[in-house]
Amino acid sequence: MGIGIPFLVAAVAALLQSTLLDFIRIGGSAPDLVLIIIVFTGIKTGPMPAQVSGFGAGLLEDLMTTAPLGMHALIRTVTGFSFGFVRNKVFLDVVFMPILLCTAASVLKALMLLALTAVFSIESLSGAVFSVRYAIEIGYTALISPAVFAGLSRIPALNPRRTYL
Repeated sequence: MGIGIPFLVAAVAALLQSTLLDFIRIGGSAPDLVLIIIVFTGIKTGPMPAQVSGFGAGLLEDLMTTAPLGMHALIRTVTGFSFGFVRNKVFLDVVFMPILLCTAASVLKALMLLALTAVFSIESLSGAVFSVRYAIEIGYTALISPAVFAGLSRIPALNPRRTYL
């Protein structure tokens, strides 16, 4: 399983998230499309492609925002690594598991943001984790995750075939 296609999909999602998804905001929050793609990549392809995709998309997000360089890259890499270990350990149904996994990933992202803001004394981000806006983002991300998972499942490179002996 190569890492090129998962990386490309995550990078395109990062670009879309910073441009087109601004038009579908609810309560000032847009869904975290990159997070959904990294969770899907981890579950379907394992830790390494998800880590690389997460790092690349996170670094791209860091370059497009005012966040400290490497913050998104670290969060996305750890998320990809974490959900890569879930591969072959959960039954991925159509609706419930994408919602559950993406909600868990959003909570993991919030905890990592909280830790990074505490360690590096980033005052501008410390209040964002415990806000109504972030709660809306978690819900919005969870709500669209089944549709995004369904779309991603149609990309052959993100769905490696299992081989049995």
